[in-house]
Amino acid sequence: MRGRHKDARPGAARRLDVKQVALRGQVFWGVFEDQSRQIGRLREDRRSALDDLEREREVHATRARPCLCCGVTIQSEGPHHRMCPSCRQLSQPGAV
Repeated sequence: MRGRHKDARPGAARRLDVKQVALRGQVFWGVFEDQSRQIGRLREDRRSALDDLEREREVHATRARPCLCCGVTIQSEGPHHRMCPSCRQLSQPGAV
């Protein structure tokens, strides 16, 4: 799917895509959720829309999540960061 940048992470709650839109004889680019809901402004160039897409992903990836081991709430940077510092340290090889 050339020209499309989907959020293909497993379990991702939002499917974000950069789409081209024709409006009043002009071509614009924008970020859309699930192929229909526009997120933010339409842009005149594709590069700006791709920058918007990356910002949108970063903003929504960082949030409070429970630690997978002890349940304490941590500020997570994304699905890959799901353990609190204490549990992460205990899970390291050679931890006491």
